[in-house]
Amino acid sequence: MAIRSAIRRASAAEASAITASGVRPRPAANSASRMRASSGSAVATTAGAVGHASVRRGCPPSIASVGAVSLAISHSPPQSGRAYGGGETPAMQRLGCSGVSSMVGGVMLLHLRDRTIDATHRTAVMGILNVSDDSPIAFSRVATSEALDRARALAGAGAEIIDIGAHSTSTGGRDLTPDEEAARVAPVIEACVRDGLLTSVDTWIPAVARAAAEAGVHLLNDVTGVTDPAMLAIAVKYRLPACVMHMRGRPKHHREVDQVYDDINEEVTDFLVERAYALEQAGAGTPWLDPGFGFGKSATDNLAMLDGLPALVAHNYPVLISASRKGFLAELMGLSDRQDVEGLLEATVSFNVLAAAAGAHVVRVHDVVEVFRALSVVNGLRRQRAGLA
Repeated sequence: MAIRSAIRRASAAEASAITASGVRPRPAANSASRMRASSGSAVATTAGAVGHASVRRGCPPSIASVGAVSLAISHSPPQSGRAYGGGETPAMQRLGCSGVSSMVGGVMLLHLRDRTIDATHRTAVMGILNVSDDSPIAFSRVATSEALDRARALAGAGAEIIDIGAHSTSTGGRDLTPDEEAARVAPVIEACVRDGLLTSVDTWIPAVARAAAEAGVHLLNDVTGVTDPAMLAIAVKYRLPACVMHMRGRPKHHREVDQVYDDINEEVTDFLVERAYALEQAGAGTPWLDPGFGFGKSATDNLAMLDGLPALVAHNYPVLISASRKGFLAELMGLSDRQDVEGLLEATVSFNVLAAAAGAHVVRVHDVVEVFRALSVVNGLRRQRAGLA
């Protein structure tokens, strides 16, 4: 009953409230890039006046660079931010915004409601928990009744966050009603939170996100980039950090739209920075960025994004990489683009090691044991180079 009540309350009224608060709707795409979002006027950078553990981002048009400025604000939980140390990035210049995010003094803190992960010079692991019956990765599926045991096992293997989802984004995946999806994820989230585990919910349905928020989830993981005003309203109401992902089209239908890019890194970065700016303007928790590996992108596009990852990391937002057992990895091995072929474990480990070396803060994976072990070497090297070992 509580789940159904939560779903009913995720209404259009919430979206209207956000719109009324002054959040700009997403701008239309320009001619230079079919799906590139652009931001209009920006606001002056503000810090310390918000109690939701996020520092506002923005700058007047007359400001050319924010410079290397460190900021810190005090409230509970502790939160800090810093201006982009190298001035405005190209994406900030294109969008007309710059400012601060989740770093101070070179420290990257991932704030998740009342919890914090220190991701300074290291990459954390997010373990995938599918309470679905049609995920293409069969061994990741688990019944709701067994989900807590699986979550504990993932945490014991090195996962610091458990990503809980029930609705497959695959083109052949079965559609669930919001009631069905919430009934699967909310009890698992509640049990994990009671057990002291950090959780995220993998959903693009606002009603499900609200049920998850009421169950105590720590992070919203939305493959549609929090473009639905109702989803944004939930992130704001519960002061939740949200991971925004780049994808043309809609889940299950992203292959039906044009997937040819003029400049893959420019489009993806512009979209993610614009969405992060919108979340900060609205008052949500700290935005995370996910380039959307494998979502409507060719193998060549995915390699180009991996090669350009350091530039995305330079924006000083938490960057999440989700490329575990994706079809493009099989394609790179000269196989089909299916997600159940031999060799995807090794390809997944390799890809995530490269992403970690490029500065990714979190990797979302099915194979927690193997990836965690591989990353321990990368993390050790990164921390030694930073003088932290």
